[in-house]
Amino acid sequence: KDEVFDWYANWYPIVPTCDLDKRRPLGKKVMGIDVVIWWDRNDNAWKVFDDSCPHRLAPLSEGRIDQWGRLQCVYHGWCFGGAGDCKFIPQAPRDGPSIHTSKRACVSVYPSCVQNGILWFWPNSDPQYTNIFAEKQPHYIPELDDPSYTNLMICRDIPYGYEVLIENLMDPAHVPYAHYGIMRMARAPESLKVDREGGRPLEINLNKLDAKGFTAKLAFGENFFIAPCLLYGFFSPGGGETSSTGAD
Repeated sequence: KDEVFDWYANWYPIVPTCDLDKRRPLGKKVMGIDVVIWWDRNDNAWKVFDDSCPHRLAPLSEGRIDQWGRLQCVYHGWCFGGAGDCKFIPQAPRDGPSIHTSKRACVSVYPSCVQNGILWFWPNSDPQYTNIFAEKQPHYIPELDDPSYTNLMICRDIPYGYEVLIENLMDPAHVPYAHYGIMRMARAPESLKVDREGGRPLEINLNKLDAKGFTAKLAFGENFFIAPCLLYGFFSPGGGETSSTGAD
């Protein structure tokens, strides 16, 4: 029986933490979900919420962090704590019922964690996944935390999904053409060269392949794909022994 892959039961990277500002919330769209990222100083952690105030659906990413460290909506000033609970409704009578404690006043919270200097989130806010990190963590790349390696974090907004980008990154056949004159590539032997760019048959050996990803050995290195959105490898631009590492 074929394994079924659940796109919404996996960790996704949102943004490198070096690009985040603890003083203000940030909106992002991941897996078609609009989320807001903000620093909860009371819990000393980054939080990922649904980017929609339960009151009038205003984007919480347009709000601010108030003086008590709560996420405040820009529209009517509703304030939320790190668990998604409403802490304060300015328009509610002080001597009236505690309407801010209603479940309907809460914001959906997504599980999140920081690993390899990247903020990850689990795209399902169902309470059963609150402690999902204890059961399943994002794939760890030790080289990114190894001081003997040099790494550079780059974040780009591209108008298509993970599946298209990953397919592009794991396709070495396009490099001589789409990146001609930009990336260093091993020259094709004259006996195989059919055009200026030097496109030729490529030898790729799959060492492992299942619903969770694959590992592949190429002439110029080795690639690791961990579904749904992590591809990294050890490679040598000259086509010799592997000597460097990269991650996307």
